[in-house]
Amino acid sequence: MEHLYGTLTELQLKDERRHQLDLKSHRRINAVALLQVLFLPWIAFLIMLSVVSFGGHYWLPISTVLLVAGAFGVSIWSFIKTIRSPHLKPENRFFSASISASVASAVFLGWFLGDLNFWGDMQPAYQAEHMAAYSNVNPSTEKLWSGEAVPTRGRRFQDAGRIYFMNSAVIDTNRSANFMMGNLYCVAPIVDPDCRDNCGFDFWAVGLNCCDEDGGNFSCGDYANPLAKAGIRLPSEGRRQSFRMAVMAAESKHSLTSTHALFFLWVQDPVAVAESWKRKGSRRFVIIMFLSFFASFFNAILVANSARML
Repeated sequence: MEHLYGTLTELQLKDERRHQLDLKSHRRINAVALLQVLFLPWIAFLIMLSVVSFGGHYWLPISTVLLVAGAFGVSIWSFIKTIRSPHLKPENRFFSASISASVASAVFLGWFLGDLNFWGDMQPAYQAEHMAAYSNVNPSTEKLWSGEAVPTRGRRFQDAGRIYFMNSAVIDTNRSANFMMGNLYCVAPIVDPDCRDNCGFDFWAVGLNCCDEDGGNFSCGDYANPLAKAGIRLPSEGRRQSFRMAVMAAESKHSLTSTHALFFLWVQDPVAVAESWKRKGSRRFVIIMFLSFFASFFNAILVANSARML
């Protein structure tokens, strides 16, 4: 009888443990908290992505950085405060900490991806639109008030975002050169073919990996389009030094001098190119927006499963 009693007690304990496990696995999840886990990080991500990607970043760069950094700092502070609070129930602490951590991650990712989108496409477009535009520019010579013809200097056009050259202007592909550093940085001077003496070489058509390793066969931008007579300012600030090295190679190779080199993408319509950059950045924003919702949904599922194990 004692053996039977012990067996029954053991079976009863096992049944109680199984019942407790079943209760845990079927524990009701706080629906409001779960919706917050789903939507709050996604909304925070979209706000940061929007703030960093578009015009506010261009016109108010310092305010944009301070806003995003402040949002990230507040979310981190909220997370630390939550996990250290002794007054919250374990389930409430778990959801509050999950929300704070998810929002902090969303703010950081929105900042990072928005920065990539801004510098990749939006900033070059805003720069081209809001910097100065010049028309009918002779890239080789210009006349002083006295009538004297002197080389055209890039110093006068350093604020240019778009330049429309005179109809006779061409890319001198015979004087192209390059500089290799990971990529081929290709350059060729934009010139007036009728200039024979005292010509300037401060305007350069540029591109990446669009020429041969010896600098020949320049094929960057709209080089083959006879209607292309304009340039849009080189988008990437970080690449200018490499293009400058390519110009130095051209100076040595072709015995020319460029005193203040300016770099342009050779195009037919600079305004249309800038608009295409903005459309590309906007499309990327929409794609990221939808993908981020699925990421937030997946995160909410993980949080819900983790909450059941508490």
